[in-house]
Amino acid sequence: MFCSSFILQWLSSLTVMHFTLSYGKLRFVPGDRELEIAVNVVDDDVPEEDEQFRVVLKNPKGGAEIGFGGQVTVLIPTNDDAHGVIGFTQGSLSVEVEELVKGNPISLSVERRRGTFRRLTVHWAANGSLEDIFPTSGVVSLSLSISLSHG
Repeated sequence: MFCSSFILQWLSSLTVMHFTLSYGKLRFVPGDRELEIAVNVVDDDVPEEDEQFRVVLKNPKGGAEIGFGGQVTVLIPTNDDAHGVIGFTQGSLSVEVEELVKGNPISLSVERRRGTFRRLTVHWAANGSLEDIFPTSGVVSLSLSISLSHG
């Protein structure tokens, strides 16, 4: 029989861990060629970018050595709308405006809900009766951590 320890190491700069920090021992008995390590990844509803952790084999006993594949890196990809969900604010969903001789500028607000990671650009285009409006298209930009734009 031989055994080896393992440990999980959090690699991401984020402070929220989505697995239970763990260590343990693998005990191989005669005839065993492989054993499994179970890691529970915890689901949440928090917008996040990529996260990583590593499982490392350590301290072999009973004559075993750690060779190739002595560690693995596990990636938890960006999830829970990390970059946001875009839409018009409630107050901009229906707007009534009068035509004026000099024009009547209106402002429509766009918001980003959920995550605000990274800078974001959204193209927009008007459709319908376009004869009396300008511009008819454009771009809205939201910087990192910004969730509301008035245009």
